[in-house]
Amino acid sequence: MLNDVLIFKKIKDGDIETFEQVFRQYYLPLYMYSFGIIGRKDAAEEIVQELFYVLWRDR
Repeated sequence: MLNDVLIFKKIKDGDIETFEQVFRQYYLPLYMYSFGIIGRKDAAEEIVQELFYVLWRDR
């Protein structure tokens, strides 16, 4: 839990390397989850990309 707080603090502070690490770690699981619900590859990719975009934009 403390590690998660540190990760999000780094992202909030603009640490692009930490953001990229989170992106690489969670992109595929999030994509698989959204694809399982939606069943469309393009829509699932767009949802996950939008999620990470908003995370970085609103950090």
